[in-house]
Amino acid sequence: MKLPQLKVSILVLLVLFLLALSFLIFNPVGYLKMSQVKRDLATLNNQIDSLRRENDILRAMKDSLTQNNPAKLERTAREKFDMHKSNETVIKIEEK
Repeated sequence: MKLPQLKVSILVLLVLFLLALSFLIFNPVGYLKMSQVKRDLATLNNQIDSLRRENDILRAMKDSLTQNNPAKLERTAREKFDMHKSNETVIKIEEK
């Protein structure tokens, strides 16, 4: 092979390599998309874990309320839902 022909061959191979590399990185299912999907998956898994913990807390609250404990039911109704008996006057104190 002559020297100029060798340079042309190397240049063609380099251009083909760069084209293939850019295709692997930037195509719709390439590396950039895959890394974005992995980040999204990690975020969703964190949200799932958080919601499972919240569900466990709510399930425990529900279980404690369904045990027919009148004092617990009354306390929850007063604190969370601002309920009161008909002969009571509610006085709210706001903290500054």
